[in-house]
Amino acid sequence: MKAKHVFTMALIAVFGMSLFTSCIEQPTASFNVSNLSPSVGESVYFTNLSLDAESFEWDFGDGTSSTQMNPSHVYYTKGSKLVTMTAYSKRKKKSAMATTMVDVKATGDVMFWTDESTVYNITVNLESVGTKTITSYYSYVPSACGSSGCATFNDVPIGTYHFTAENRLYQWSGYVTVDESSCRKMLLYHSGSKPQLHPENQSTERLVQGSDEQDL
Repeated sequence: MKAKHVFTMALIAVFGMSLFTSCIEQPTASFNVSNLSPSVGESVYFTNLSLDAESFEWDFGDGTSSTQMNPSHVYYTKGSKLVTMTAYSKRKKKSAMATTMVDVKATGDVMFWTDESTVYNITVNLESVGTKTITSYYSYVPSACGSSGCATFNDVPIGTYHFTAENRLYQWSGYVTVDESSCRKMLLYHSGSKPQLHPENQSTERLVQGSDEQDL
């Protein structure tokens, strides 16, 4: 009789666990991404839209992970990253998975500077990137990208951009190509003639000649 009683209790326990598991809702995994084409070094934010889930595991596709509900992440290498989020029910009895691809873009830097041929305080606008101001001049090519007084744009996605620049006397315009993991240096100068874009040299410097405002 004792053995039969133990067997009956075990059967009830198994049935109870089965009933408990069947009562747990199946999670629905879903999330949004703030930017599916971020640049290297840019923060990406993940918004969790899952239902009937209590815990989460994220795989960001670059060897890193998180258990936060709404994590953020920074990618330091370019390329396509498969992001996987697993949503778990209570005690991880049930799970669901959602995935998406994040295409991380390479970046470079571009720095605009001027020499003594201009009156500085030059406002530079780089298309789709932003505006910065040259506040001093150099008599030589600045060695460091981001040198004091230059207009430096960091972590710009690789590509070719149109730019304009002006101060109270002169105006410039042209195109600059941003290369991966490099610093393009652009000299804005003036010699009294029309704007002209000079060929690149080995230092990745470009010389852009300005014109008087009344010539434009």
